[in-house]
Amino acid sequence: MPRGKVLTDRDRALIEAARKGHDIQAFRMVKIVEDAIEKAVAEGRLTREEAEADPEGAIMRAHAHLAVGEYPSSVLALRELTGARGPGAEDNGGWWYKLSEAWMACGDLEKSRDAAERAVRLEPDFPWSWLAVAKLRAHFGDEAGAMRAVRAGLALVPGDPEFTRLEGEIEAKAPVEKMEYHFIDPDTDSDLLRGTMPVDERLQRLYAVNCIRPDERRLAWNLGVLGAMGLKDWVPAAPPLRPFSCATLLREGFEPLTVRFLMNEAGFSKIGSIWLERMLAVLPDAPEMHRAERVDVLQNRHLHIVFTDDEGREARADIDLSPLGGDESALARRTLEFIEKNGPDADVLSPEDAAALPALAELEDRHDWKAVTESLIAFFQNQDHPPSPFLSGEIAVAFNNLSTPGNAANCALALVALESARERYSETYSWNIRMGHALVTLNREGEAVEYLDAALAADPMSLEALELMHRALGALTLSRFTFCFAERIEGVWELFSKHEAELRERLRTDPVEALDDIRRIFELVSAGWWIDASLPKRGRKCRLVFSPAKNPAFIHPICMLADAMPESVRKNWRIFKGRQPGGVGESGERHQTLIDREEKLRVLPLPEEGRIRLNFHSDEFEGVYSPEAADPYCEALKEIAERTLGEAVTMKCLASVAVCPPGSDPAGTIPLGELPQWFDEHVSGVRGLRLEDLLSDRLEYFVKPIDSPVPMSDITSGWSTAVEFLNRFRSGDDTLVNTLARSGLGAGFVTLVPAELPENPEEAEEHMKRLMSGIRKLVAHELAGAAFVSGEALAAGRAYMEFIVLDPMRLFRALAAWAGEQPAVGSLSWRSWHSRAGDLGLK
Repeated sequence: MPRGKVLTDRDRALIEAARKGHDIQAFRMVKIVEDAIEKAVAEGRLTREEAEADPEGAIMRAHAHLAVGEYPSSVLALRELTGARGPGAEDNGGWWYKLSEAWMACGDLEKSRDAAERAVRLEPDFPWSWLAVAKLRAHFGDEAGAMRAVRAGLALVPGDPEFTRLEGEIEAKAPVEKMEYHFIDPDTDSDLLRGTMPVDERLQRLYAVNCIRPDERRLAWNLGVLGAMGLKDWVPAAPPLRPFSCATLLREGFEPLTVRFLMNEAGFSKIGSIWLERMLAVLPDAPEMHRAERVDVLQNRHLHIVFTDDEGREARADIDLSPLGGDESALARRTLEFIEKNGPDADVLSPEDAAALPALAELEDRHDWKAVTESLIAFFQNQDHPPSPFLSGEIAVAFNNLSTPGNAANCALALVALESARERYSETYSWNIRMGHALVTLNREGEAVEYLDAALAADPMSLEALELMHRALGALTLSRFTFCFAERIEGVWELFSKHEAELRERLRTDPVEALDDIRRIFELVSAGWWIDASLPKRGRKCRLVFSPAKNPAFIHPICMLADAMPESVRKNWRIFKGRQPGGVGESGERHQTLIDREEKLRVLPLPEEGRIRLNFHSDEFEGVYSPEAADPYCEALKEIAERTLGEAVTMKCLASVAVCPPGSDPAGTIPLGELPQWFDEHVSGVRGLRLEDLLSDRLEYFVKPIDSPVPMSDITSGWSTAVEFLNRFRSGDDTLVNTLARSGLGAGFVTLVPAELPENPEEAEEHMKRLMSGIRKLVAHELAGAAFVSGEALAAGRAYMEFIVLDPMRLFRALAAWAGEQPAVGSLSWRSWHSRAGDLGLK
């Protein structure tokens, strides 16, 4: 790609560091370009207009916006690129390629195709333009031309997985949305396609893909709903100048209100019409609607009600209306069209089914679920035999859509109807999504997960299934796992044992492929970890390194996995828990960094609130002008510090790292190689520190109770050993939580209330501590491998005990049995931290 006049080589290196892998740091990339523009203008090299229109800078900013993976950010990318249009851009194949991506994300496939074709004419040796051309030629029906584009790309990057995967999708005549439902990073894309990626990340990708092409029938349905609910003057999005679709809501006694859908018509067409109708019905009663100036509707079914607050500032009320969604899986119309096209399928439909289809399809088209239900019931009453499996599924849809979160009784009837069709349809998408919908609406989320998993296995791009799964996982009272973590450990070691001799040999002959296979074996338990393997350097044992990747949440499972290593494997393998000082046990695989000469680094260790801050000095930091520019260097320096000191020491002691300007070398600065010795001499308890030693670190705390009904808001004192881990569960940030749950891990707490409590405060406290001691002994003696006590807290008349859970049912059965034998225990209940579903009573 031709270079522009704004960015320097150092700017380009910083941008490259920020765009590695899946977790592209979009804000940082944009900031680097903006800083470079300011510098070019300040130095008089360019006017502001020239700097803003620089094609290379525009491409980099557009790349960052597109990496966010949301429609509004795609519009920003389009604006960046069209704002830079001019002779410098129009002769730049990279600019046309990025413009093609932006038009694709904003839903104009013809402009996207034209831009991609222009890109390959200008720069035929840039492979990714051929990738875009192949997708768009296939979409527009030129399969032969698409295959030529694939071959042209493979000639430039032989064996590239994006091209080989696309080749298969073109042969399968996959729609363009499926071709785009991917990530560039191979590991991330594998997680997406296998369903191991957290649901919220999969949803975000699907929301973006849904803005590529409208579903014309559903668009017509949704526009009909808007008209029926009093919204007029529909104006579709036309980016970049008009980014969002909007309509006007007429309200009696109020000014007309603009309702913006923060998406284009393609995204709007994917909104469920049942949800849309219900949302518009409850909108007048939503908070702040009496002074609303605009309503924004997001793709995730949230509303932003925008108003002016009492101080004259723009404010907004955020409302989650995702639970209002209906069951959009009606099949009568689609089945009727299939019959008209292909002829009747006697193996699927009975004559009674076929006779009922036209009337059902007409009612479904009108979304009149009450009429659908009444029609089906009347049809069944006129038959002298049970309903067929197909029609049982149809009536289940109707019952689901007669139910709402506050009035879910009809979903129980849907389950009855679906049970009659289980034998025939239990492996189909439609049956499983209907089961999942009914169970989620009935607040039986734990049961729903199994069916939603099956629905997503049948249709990984089902928006309805992903949204239902997101709700279900966020509302589980109990952690429900296909296999708990302890069972998973047993399974992966059994698999590793079968192949360990072969893997030892392959580490010698093909270490890269061997390491990939080792990671695949352990992937059932290791989501979020870093795994490495190497040949012996001294002695005869190969080495395995399991690192928590700086995340304390993974220390417990890593230690459990290591402790369960079979004796037959120990003969030939040695496990390292966490990265060791000096990189002992590692294969030499390194994350790419900006720092080429580590031996030239000098470091000043400084105490900071009980931990150590490391200020690094090097001539390589010349030209780092802002904290944002220093961030990529800091990430690289953290890895260098971890490799130098070992992961246990850095997780326990490292507060932060900083890049210091060249030329400053204050007293106390030492070479990087002397850092381990400095820690041994100046920081107590780090010599020989192991990762498992961090499990015993306790944070003692005293909290002033607050007047709130939220559990644990009344605590007075306590301790915790996994603060960062448990705070993630409390925060509602479910990316990590979903990762842990898929590995068979959970977290929560029990509330213990004594039957009687001594009046003397000191005696009462001792009484509570004795009861908690009984639970600790129970866990230590009978529940090894099932749970860890990770915290305790006292409150007025009750106590709380926090757990990291690896086998929930074992824990709950043991706690219930123990409490039943203790007359001093009045009540005992469990609550999952990541839950909206209340308590589980154990006594």
